[in-house]
Amino acid sequence: MQARLWFLSQLDSSAVGYEFCFSFAIEGKLDVALFFESFEAVVHRHPGLRTTFETVNGETLQFINPARPVTAVVKDVQDWCRASMQDASKLDALMRKDLIKPFIYDSDLLLRSILYKTGEQSYVWGLCLHHIIADGWTFGLIVDEISAIYKEKLACSSGEPSVEKAAPCDYSHYIEWERVQEADQDHPGFIQREENLHYWIQQLRNCPPLDFSSDFSRPTIRTYTAKRVFFTIPAHVVDELREVAQENGSTLHCSCLTLFTILLYHYTQQTDIAVGTPHANRFDQRFESIAGCFISTLVMRNLLAPESDFIQALKDVTKTAFEAYEHQDYSFEKLISELVDNRDLSRNPLFQVLFVFQNALSGLSLPEVSTRWYPFDPEIGQFELELHLRTEGDSLEGTLIYNSDLYSDGSMTRFANHFQYLAQHVRSRKHMAIREMSLVNSDERNTLLYEWNQDYSLQKEPVDHNRYIAEAFFAQVQKTPENIAIECEQQCISYHALNAEVDRITRLLGSVSGQFIGVMIPRSIDMVAALLAILKAGAAFVPLDPEFPKDRVAYMIDNSGLTTILSHTACQHKITIPSVQVLCVDDLDVRPRGTVGNMEISTDASANPAYLIYTSGSTGKPKGVVVSHRNALNILDSMAKVPGISSEDRWLAVTTLSFDISILELLLPLLNGARVIIATQNVLSDGTQLASLIESSAATLMQATPATWKLLLDSGWKGAPVLRILCGGEALQRDLADALLDKRCKELWNVYGPTETTIWSLLSQVNINGPILLGRPIDNTRCYVLNESLQPVAVGMPGELYIAGDGCSLGYWRRDVANTESFVNLKTLLGVDERAYRTGDLVKYDEHGNLIYLGRKDRQLKVRGYRIEPGEIECALREVAGVTDAAVIDQEGMLLAYVCAAVSQEDIVQYVRQVLPRYMLPHRYYLVEQLPMTPNGKVDRKRLLSAEMMGRQLSVGNVDNIYVAPRTEMEVYVSSLYSQLLNVDRVGREDDFFDLGGHSLLAARVRNAIYCTHSVDIALQTLMSDSSVKALARIIVDEANPSEEETIADLLDRLESMSEEEAAQLLT
Repeated sequence: MQARLWFLSQLDSSAVGYEFCFSFAIEGKLDVALFFESFEAVVHRHPGLRTTFETVNGETLQFINPARPVTAVVKDVQDWCRASMQDASKLDALMRKDLIKPFIYDSDLLLRSILYKTGEQSYVWGLCLHHIIADGWTFGLIVDEISAIYKEKLACSSGEPSVEKAAPCDYSHYIEWERVQEADQDHPGFIQREENLHYWIQQLRNCPPLDFSSDFSRPTIRTYTAKRVFFTIPAHVVDELREVAQENGSTLHCSCLTLFTILLYHYTQQTDIAVGTPHANRFDQRFESIAGCFISTLVMRNLLAPESDFIQALKDVTKTAFEAYEHQDYSFEKLISELVDNRDLSRNPLFQVLFVFQNALSGLSLPEVSTRWYPFDPEIGQFELELHLRTEGDSLEGTLIYNSDLYSDGSMTRFANHFQYLAQHVRSRKHMAIREMSLVNSDERNTLLYEWNQDYSLQKEPVDHNRYIAEAFFAQVQKTPENIAIECEQQCISYHALNAEVDRITRLLGSVSGQFIGVMIPRSIDMVAALLAILKAGAAFVPLDPEFPKDRVAYMIDNSGLTTILSHTACQHKITIPSVQVLCVDDLDVRPRGTVGNMEISTDASANPAYLIYTSGSTGKPKGVVVSHRNALNILDSMAKVPGISSEDRWLAVTTLSFDISILELLLPLLNGARVIIATQNVLSDGTQLASLIESSAATLMQATPATWKLLLDSGWKGAPVLRILCGGEALQRDLADALLDKRCKELWNVYGPTETTIWSLLSQVNINGPILLGRPIDNTRCYVLNESLQPVAVGMPGELYIAGDGCSLGYWRRDVANTESFVNLKTLLGVDERAYRTGDLVKYDEHGNLIYLGRKDRQLKVRGYRIEPGEIECALREVAGVTDAAVIDQEGMLLAYVCAAVSQEDIVQYVRQVLPRYMLPHRYYLVEQLPMTPNGKVDRKRLLSAEMMGRQLSVGNVDNIYVAPRTEMEVYVSSLYSQLLNVDRVGREDDFFDLGGHSLLAARVRNAIYCTHSVDIALQTLMSDSSVKALARIIVDEANPSEEETIADLLDRLESMSEEEAAQLLT
């Protein structure tokens, strides 16, 4: 344990995560000098408390310092405390400043003691120890011995003799005992430990990390900044927990651990959960009175069955706990080296959360004074999450310690409240299925289901559900007949003239009410006029993209039952089905088939289709989604209010008609007197032309997918101060948001919504340094975050998003099974009929009622036991200078990264190794000119595995175990060092230290050896992130001035990563 603690401290010399503190408030007539004499006597009595650590000839050794005076530090803060009006937080801040700071291992005593005088006879004593020399048991010894010695010395001053007792043995005896247990194969202890180790290896193999959704991005190296939430479980609840445990042959400890495990299941949806719990590890009675670091950890791996109840879970947890204690004597460090990839420095190995259950702690007991625990918060913690429960009388005092670099105060306060809520309802719900154990009380349920589903807009007006799009357009024509309605290339048309063109095309269609009419027209004024004409004729339009493959178009025509298609003379040849009538709207010789009259459609706009649009389907065939007039007008009315639009706006339309968001950019301006500026197809594929059009058209509004915005930025677009941006269709990443906000736009809105709920369902304005949220629902839209039992999950917990309301479409065309699977009735949840769409997206609520996107249920990858969101890796890749875009997919457990870049292998790999944990690093990289895109502007991930996308592969490490001999003197040295430490015969320049069997403690020896031989001090963090022979050799040389020999090696590496053409160009 000491070796690992030293290693972790070397990763960051400024870290204080393994310092722990205790503090007491003391009231009364304290003899301060005698108190410090007593403390000094304890330090002298225990050599372990006088231990320091030094590196000698590459080996880290511990030294016992001679007994010497311990400085008595007393700080008089009486005036300061009176001035701060007993504000304990200010005293806490002072104590943190004094006590919590890095120790110097080779010269400091690894402890600090300060007595704060807060009043005439009031004190607070703070003691800070480094975990490498002490544990919680040690602190109890220190307190007990100070109390005993103080009493003896006080008695001695009154005439009674004081007897100094020597410790029966010291920490060195334990080290020797441990050495025998580990090394003597004939010793019974060795045999027992090996058997126990085998048990733990089998028990914990392939144990997944806990995927607790954090509020902040996870650092690549874990931090120790922490905060605390304190709470009390009252006596009557404790009695119920104890009774339920005893009824089932268990203990209060296991009952609470079961509750904790169930709570973690609800927060993560994981059923395989590992929780660490400490144990004293003092098997020999001799060691019970020794100060030192003895503590070890038992990992309770529990497999929850969500359909089982609390009683069954309690029995399973109890069985696991009893087995763990039966096998508690083992080497945790051996287990780590056997099972853990030591290079993942972002998480604690094997477990990330700790559960501590302890009896009431002993306190200072001094004559003529009263003492109590002082609740000092040092704001440090060793794990992501720690739940400490301590018996205090008949109740339980709880402390939740959480990493504040990962989790917000609000999230963890709720977590503590949820634990208490579970505890309060154990008896009444002990036979309820675990997945049914809602953590939502009646008030929270009302907030989640109703309050937070109120409209985003504050300008809510009565909604006319019997309006039609064509009617709304005609009403706007009457208001602004001379305004420019549409601009495309050099053509403009007014509202009045556009309405006349709509009437002309309507007459061309004739009597088509209730039919589907196809539209295959290039991006133009005619395209928009055709859409409006179809709607005015009482029909519904079906977009057919001229750029789509013929087979896809043919399927859409056949599936929708089209008999008429509006087209252009330039693209009518793409429609090859004889039974379909093609009407070219630009052919003025075509005779009208009817007149313009009132629409012959039903009065219920909710049931009348406005359009049928096709999206990708899992079967390989596109799915048609039928959207009604009511669906469409709801989003159009809501977006007119937030983010808002006026007749002065100019909306640049850049989305293909086959993508439903195009409906918003074409119709929203036309229903509000604004101007639509249509970008033609040739402009959309050229970032430079698109940037020029934004400037020349003076556009004030534009929506696009992240891919299009990246296309613009990559072209050198400088932004437009008057432009309000809508970004949706794929997750908006932080790097793109920051780039767009960097003086490039007036506003940035993140918009979200599946086609099945009509264009967008949620939106949120993104601000500089602010979070990227899905936000709140638009008007007449309701969102529900539900678990697998269709019950609401609590704030902060992940769940699947269901969307209901006026935007929920009529469903899939001719897909009964898909409709049943995707559209559900939430009557059981709400008590009334509520048809909702199951999105397949994982989200969670923040404390303000905003939804946060977590990822697709079907796109989350699980690699090396870790649940991975590819978008996080893609974001890191795009941060590499010279990388324009990236996509990451999974192939049989391997992460494949496709990178559009003009940079070297070294630049890409070295950067991602610095910012991503080891388990998220791609296995293979492919350099490609561009990523394949769908017509809707999204990355076509299915095509990434196609042969043409397998671009030039970058070699990363020695993937194929091919031996490549060292090339330079320094590489020979590193190869020899690895061979010696790892007992490997042959080590090549591509071989990685950890792949060869190295682990974190050996990495520390590598570092020390390099320092001894080359006087180069390499940070352990650097060594852990890239430990191939050639990489380490280059680092050593770079630190000690590069030579010509190494420059040649670098050149050879560059040549290997180039294509033949690039290498020839470089060498000529």
